[in-house]
Amino acid sequence: MTSPDTSSTQRYLQIFNPAPPPCTEFHQFARFPPEVRCLIWEQALCHERWINIHVRTTMGAPRSVYEIFICRPWKISKLFRITRESRRVALSFYRVKLPCWYTRDAYLSSQEEMRATLYICPELDTFQLVHTTSFEYFAYDVWAHDPLHIGVVNLATSCEERNLYLYWRLGNREKNLLKQVLLRLERFTVVNNHSPQKWLGNQPSDPTSSLSSPIHRACPLYNGSVGLERLPYDPRICDEHLQQVFMESADPRMQFHALFEVFRLLEIECAHKVDYRYAICHQPGSRDGQIGQD
Repeated sequence: MTSPDTSSTQRYLQIFNPAPPPCTEFHQFARFPPEVRCLIWEQALCHERWINIHVRTTMGAPRSVYEIFICRPWKISKLFRITRESRRVALSFYRVKLPCWYTRDAYLSSQEEMRATLYICPELDTFQLVHTTSFEYFAYDVWAHDPLHIGVVNLATSCEERNLYLYWRLGNREKNLLKQVLLRLERFTVVNNHSPQKWLGNQPSDPTSSLSSPIHRACPLYNGSVGLERLPYDPRICDEHLQQVFMESADPRMQFHALFEVFRLLEIECAHKVDYRYAICHQPGSRDGQIGQD
């Protein structure tokens, strides 16, 4: 009887982003020239962010009048509060500022709402929209308030959003505005962030019903972190496991086909190559596998 190979398991359990080693205080920072200090502040901000938002309109109001809801307590950079200089750099880096609401409830039924400001760096921020009802107006405002006129270039949606075909319908939309917005799109991601129950499967016959399945060890965590980094490739040996990924009944191709149909109807031909991606992650502590808490 052969013993199980534990080396493969250990590779799965490796942490790719370990905590940085502690460093002592650097008391000479203030002696740097101002331009050097500003470069250091800016370098600390250069990371991608994943932002879950609701763009909601009031019943009876035109769709161009909307409100932005951040679906969990959002942590802005500490550089906004360290010194006047760091705050000035942060305000310049996150150069688009839009009013929003913080809410703890993903379904917007909570009365605990707080007025706030959404600070945006268009190149590094990905927006995961719950639906696209007023998307073109939100994206236009990001573009209009951006001195560099970059706009929304990174967009994401959940693979569980089964009504995406309806949300992209063009009947009542400002088609010219939507076309200009989608022409700026550079990355479109469909996200599968099922709850643990759904990852385990709802039926005994589900292919990944066993906790010992390597797919559970291969699934990245999604916990609403402030920043994220992308690996150029996944160093784990998991090609054989990607052939048996359990996605329940959600088919990500529906979301891609819905977007492609909008492109066809609006006669959109992007001059640049759009990066289309499918993301799988595990979101612990969420209700119904939707939006969790930090």
